[in-house]
Amino acid sequence: MSMDRAEIARLIDQLDHPDAVRQREVRDRLVALGPEAVEVINANLRCVSTRVRTGLVQVLADIGDERALLPLMRYVFDERNNVTESNARGLAMQSIMRIAQPRHATKLFDFLVDMRDDPDAFVRTYVIEAFGKLGDATATPYVREALDDASEFVRERAQKTLDELEMSQTKNAQKLSGEELLREIRSATGARLTYCVKLLSEHDDAFALASQLVREDGNRSMVGLQVLQGLDDPAARRVAVRHFQLTRSDADRAASLRLLAEHLDCDAEASELNAIKRALDWDDKFIELAALAAAARSGHPELTQRAVEATRSGDYNAAATASEALSKAADKLPANLADALFGSIQMVNGHRRHNPHEDLVRTEAYLLRALSKMLQPNDARSHQAQQAALASLRRSHEQQPIVITALEVLMRLTPKDGYKLKDRWHPADAASLVPLLRHANPSVRRRALEVIRRGAPGDAPNLSREFERLMRDDPALVSEAVIPAILETSGPNAKKQLAQLAVANEPTVRRAAESALRRLRNRQPHIDVQFKRARE
Repeated sequence: MSMDRAEIARLIDQLDHPDAVRQREVRDRLVALGPEAVEVINANLRCVSTRVRTGLVQVLADIGDERALLPLMRYVFDERNNVTESNARGLAMQSIMRIAQPRHATKLFDFLVDMRDDPDAFVRTYVIEAFGKLGDATATPYVREALDDASEFVRERAQKTLDELEMSQTKNAQKLSGEELLREIRSATGARLTYCVKLLSEHDDAFALASQLVREDGNRSMVGLQVLQGLDDPAARRVAVRHFQLTRSDADRAASLRLLAEHLDCDAEASELNAIKRALDWDDKFIELAALAAAARSGHPELTQRAVEATRSGDYNAAATASEALSKAADKLPANLADALFGSIQMVNGHRRHNPHEDLVRTEAYLLRALSKMLQPNDARSHQAQQAALASLRRSHEQQPIVITALEVLMRLTPKDGYKLKDRWHPADAASLVPLLRHANPSVRRRALEVIRRGAPGDAPNLSREFERLMRDDPALVSEAVIPAILETSGPNAKKQLAQLAVANEPTVRRAAESALRRLRNRQPHIDVQFKRARE
């Protein structure tokens, strides 16, 4: 039986009745009225108590009339900071998903994007669930964000939804031909474009399709270049050179040269050399930087020399770019470039000490890596490279790229068994390693101990004191790294320190120290250290 608006309004008021049975009867009557009750409910949704509003939201969900969609969205959004409305807002989110039809997808998606940072964890959970029900790949980045949500419920829902979306996307991708995918890429924007580019990079014909985008020299040629960059196919060199010659976009020219540089292996051909030479004198900073990278990896003596000269320039960005490219090509660079690189390191090190600019730090680290790759442990200039690495470490312990690279160089160019005592570094040079034993990164401390074991003398300043500290404060390193370092450096306190460790409570430490003492005894004609074996 139909009712007028006033009667429906009076019926709504009865949802506040204290009797739960009566409330249920009223909800059932409103649902039975169906669409004719929707407008009155929408009008009263914001002007009733929270308990009544909760009942009305349930009624709207059961009726399923799409006219309720916008009022429910507005209510959920406007009350996002009202804790007392939490239950009703959660129900409203569920109602919205039940009412929404495919034609509402765009409006619903925009609403969900706005609500994804809602203060209420339950609402955020419903948002993620709704993204999954929409099945739109564009939602993937937003769902992925929720993997770091503070709420465990949201994180779990996000992972499940992400799995569902990826499965759905895989099925949809299999239905797209190459041409259909390119059409999508030409017209898509935002997250949809990001997703389509991902599909392109995984496509069986990715190289041909990306090359086609580049040849079109349109608004998606850069996409094609980026995809080719990630495919690791040397055939991309031809595409890059051709595009550099034909495109009217400086941004595309720079990207083409970066693509070319990535695939050069000191084997540039005539057309590639001509492109690099032209680009080095181009009146565009990004093109010049990309050309420097290509020059360093070209294998052409003059172009390589120009890259080396750039490492000493006052343009720190150019210096970092050139040195990084040289480090990638180092195993193919001629041996006679080593002296020039030593000179560059010395110059950059001097500048960096007075101005620790990020690009100068990177330049020095890349130059060290280049030298390391050019030399072998038995090379005549290996010792010089070690000295350069030790010099770079002085007062540089907060410069992570230099710390990591210098340790790599020293690990690569020192013998695994270590130097004999007479061949070890000078104590003043080895002193630059000692502060690394206090580094926050355990991996750095471990590597520093290994390098010290191989090449440092026992009388390096403060080394014995740091061994004592590590014995006390860093037990995880003692048996595997500290004891071997104490033994091989053979400092003035080595016997005393090993004797202390030989009576340690930890069996692994004790056995390692006893073994080290026996080896130390065998190296010397007399040993006056005694120790008592602790009870097992």
